[in-house]
Amino acid sequence: MNKKQNAPSLLCKGRYMFPLLWVCKCCMRSLTLGFTSFRSPNKNKHLPTRVLAGFLLAVTSTSHADEHLSHLKTLSLDELVNIQVSISSKRPEKAGDVAASLHVITSEDIHRSGASTIPELLRTVPGLNVAQSSANYWSITARGSGGRFANKLLVMMDGRTLYTPLFSGVFWEIQDALLEDIERIEIVRGSGAAIWGANAVNGVINIITKKPGDTQGGLIYTQLGDQDQGSGGVRYGGAISDEASYRVYAQYSGREESVLPGGFEAADDMDSLRGGFRVDWHNTALSSLRLQGDIYSSHIGEQASVPNLFNTANDYKDVISNEIDYSGANLILAWEQQHPNEDRTSVQFYYDRIRREDSILGDYNNETFNVEYQYQRAPQGRHKWVWGFGYRLFRDNFDVAADFIAFTHPNDYGEWFSAYLQDDISFYGGNVVLTGGLRLDHNQYTGLEAQPSIRVRWHITPRTMAWTALSRAVRTPGKIDEGGRISFRYEAPSPTSMGLPLEAVGMLDDLESESVLSYELGYRWQATEGLNLDIVAFYADYDKFRSFEEPTVQFLPSPVPHLQAISPGDNKIGGEAFGLELAMEWLPRDWWRLRANASALYMDLRAIDGGSDTTFVRNEDETPEHQFNLISTMNLHSNFFLDAVVRYVDKVKAFEIDSYVAFDARIAWQPTPDVEFSLVGKNLFDDSHPEYIDALLRSADTEIERSVLAKVVFNF
Repeated sequence: MNKKQNAPSLLCKGRYMFPLLWVCKCCMRSLTLGFTSFRSPNKNKHLPTRVLAGFLLAVTSTSHADEHLSHLKTLSLDELVNIQVSISSKRPEKAGDVAASLHVITSEDIHRSGASTIPELLRTVPGLNVAQSSANYWSITARGSGGRFANKLLVMMDGRTLYTPLFSGVFWEIQDALLEDIERIEIVRGSGAAIWGANAVNGVINIITKKPGDTQGGLIYTQLGDQDQGSGGVRYGGAISDEASYRVYAQYSGREESVLPGGFEAADDMDSLRGGFRVDWHNTALSSLRLQGDIYSSHIGEQASVPNLFNTANDYKDVISNEIDYSGANLILAWEQQHPNEDRTSVQFYYDRIRREDSILGDYNNETFNVEYQYQRAPQGRHKWVWGFGYRLFRDNFDVAADFIAFTHPNDYGEWFSAYLQDDISFYGGNVVLTGGLRLDHNQYTGLEAQPSIRVRWHITPRTMAWTALSRAVRTPGKIDEGGRISFRYEAPSPTSMGLPLEAVGMLDDLESESVLSYELGYRWQATEGLNLDIVAFYADYDKFRSFEEPTVQFLPSPVPHLQAISPGDNKIGGEAFGLELAMEWLPRDWWRLRANASALYMDLRAIDGGSDTTFVRNEDETPEHQFNLISTMNLHSNFFLDAVVRYVDKVKAFEIDSYVAFDARIAWQPTPDVEFSLVGKNLFDDSHPEYIDALLRSADTEIERSVLAKVVFNF
């Protein structure tokens, strides 16, 4: 069944779940047809620029509106460095005091970014590489080791880990939220394993949503663009009593197909429906309870290359349209109590379920149960203690349909146990703080893993701080590493294969944890009330990275005579990465904010311990060495806003992708305090460009197009 035939089944699910949103979605799809009918058959790429220019002229003519109209608050630099974050120590602390490579995306940044997805919000974070490989697939990583299945970055939302044990990574294509409900996103580059645990190897991303008390009343938004099928959402928040508040939301998202290098459509469009709720209850100022949950359903298309021994005319592969249906739900229950002596106790439980139905690979199901206890001691003399322990249970099964992938244990069950301890020790009146931490994780694959960390920060003056860190982190094996078999490709007959086709197979089993020992040195300077500077240098020593070793070759007489080369998996790649990250924030005027950041990354991976890998060592070339971002936000009038982003991304050597410069712009107008119209142009410098290629389970090599998006937000 093709995608157009399958889509209505999803809509019926959406109609059952969210009647109002289904009606809105149908209306927006109709509007989209009207919008796209103005486009020529060859998809005139200059249309977004012309529409953006027309909108600029129209909005500029209204710039003399009422001076009393409200606008978004622009935080001062003092307020930005004093934002309370918890990503470094699991307890609130000022962003300016964190001894780590920290970046915070505020709710204002989110609103003015023009982004439609969470991955888009991360594009301008210093030291983070975000690359789009199709309309829905992303490679997101910090400090190297990228890929659609990148597994060295820990991502959380409201304390729930967005993790799949299938490959120890994140399905970014289904991670979504009502962006207006996100309070902030905290990002740390470098290891965070001493407090957060395994897989926080190169970075941690913590997405935190707003409290229901901060989202009272209603919100409706709708957006439409040439790459957006017509999306929209509704949210309402209210009070249950003086002690309890709530919010509920529903959202539809749709994306159009991306294009192949020849200009043909890639059949990778998407439909997604999502809804959820959150209830917060405060008995007193000392006790709180939070209950929240989400449910979602998504349909994604793609063109995939599948090995086929009989298709000699197309290099032994079939290019076919694939249909993927995701569905899932999660529930979080969290309790926190402050004791009379100012100690704090917290307990959080969450349940997460995901189902992935793939017409090529088969059906994958995963359930995760997680509980964590934490105790935070009030400051006692020089010391600030925090400790805790956790338990995670997961069970999954993979009903494999394809013959090019298999698992020794398709039905799996696993348990994780963890315990951690961290102490901040103050010296010289608190100007120097030494932080020591240790986390112990036990998993069913590799047993006990120790992940220590030591950090020192020194407030040289009230406006300058230096810090350094030494830490160890591990990436534990996933399901694919413990009994996974992948047939990558068939190679044409050659003299070295005795005139027979050759099947290249990777067999992974009984792998050890990958590890990194990282060193960091940072300096943070608030030069003036309107200028902040941040610089970080880092070095990472990698060991026991996953590898494919020298294959054993055998002759197989069926289905047709061919050779099969099986490369066993091992942990025989090591190496290092080092680099520099610079960030600047400047307020040249009270109505104008400029941010700039640049990063340089150099990796050297190589076979160790007698290894012979030539596959995974390519990871060193899958991340651009240099990146630069410039972000400008301007309040041109009390109700007129202009934002722009320029991004430079270096070439990706592994896939021979050229460097590119992307320019995004957003213009917004608030005719009343409760209504905002905005227009966003993305990738305005060129028609289209590639950013990344999915080399493992290879989808079609698509390009990211120039696009325009109009959005309306109404608060009531």
